[in-house]
Amino acid sequence: MTKSVAEQSRVDESVHRVPVVGKVPELKRLVDWVNEMAALCKPDRIWYADGSSEQEAELKQILVDKGRAIVLDPERKPNSIYVRTDPEDVARVENQTFICSEREEDAGPLNNWIHPRDMKRIMTRFYDGCMEGRTMFVIPFCMG
Repeated sequence: MTKSVAEQSRVDESVHRVPVVGKVPELKRLVDWVNEMAALCKPDRIWYADGSSEQEAELKQILVDKGRAIVLDPERKPNSIYVRTDPEDVARVENQTFICSEREEDAGPLNNWIHPRDMKRIMTRFYDGCMEGRTMFVIPFCMG
C-alpha cells in the first residue's frame, strides 16, 4: 500500500519528530536504520531521494543557491552544472584513515587498523547531534 507524502510525513514525524521529504521506502530495515541515525544525528528534516526529475531540479537549485554549483552554458552543456568540492572535505588523510575489521591482519600491512566495536564507540560521539540545523539526505547508491 502506497501512502501519500503527507501521510508518510505524519507517520515518520512521530518517529523522527522532524519533517520527511520524499517517498519513504518500504524496506523496514532501511527505515529503521535511518530512524536510528536520525535519532543520533538530530537533523532538522530527512529527505528521501526518489529519483524524480522534480527532486533533481530542486537539489540542483539548492546547490546553485548555496554557491556550491554553477549552471553551465545551456547551449553547449544542456542540463549541466559544475559542482565544486568543499576544500574542508578531505577525501583521505592517511593518519586518520582506518580499516575496521575483526582481525588486525585483515587490514593489511600498510593500513591503520581498529576493531569495529572501538571505532563505533569513537564515531558515535562525533555523530551525536552533527546534523542539527541541517537536512539528512537519504540517497541510494552503489559503491563498487
